[in-house]
Amino acid sequence: RDEYICTGSDSGRAWIYDKINGTVVSLLNADHSTCNGVIPHPSLPFFITYGIDPTAKLWRATVPVDGELDDSAEGRRNCARREVYEMSPIVRDWHDVQKQLNKLDSEDIKQLIDVFPDQVPSPKDSQYR
Repeated sequence: RDEYICTGSDSGRAWIYDKINGTVVSLLNADHSTCNGVIPHPSLPFFITYGIDPTAKLWRATVPVDGELDDSAEGRRNCARREVYEMSPIVRDWHDVQKQLNKLDSEDIKQLIDVFPDQVPSPKDSQYR
């Protein structure tokens, strides 16, 4: 029993519509240029999209976890925009380290850098012969 209507578009997207009420249930980035078609598997929940670019994409049809949630790329992007960004402790500490490094003058930095390369022994040293 078919529950959805699938179609490609000139925008490169595959549109998945609910057959009963015509609402868009999914909008997929199927091709870089034009999505020429959508081919469903006859019995499994898979379908292929194809277009002008030299790729075909295999998709797995799933039921949304939350019927009220827009799981399209645009829906996920809109949800992320509503979320308040909270800086992680690692990022916050990194910004503090960068501030401290910016306070150092170039001579101090040169001394820090000189510590590493010269203290690494090489096979040419006499102790390795």
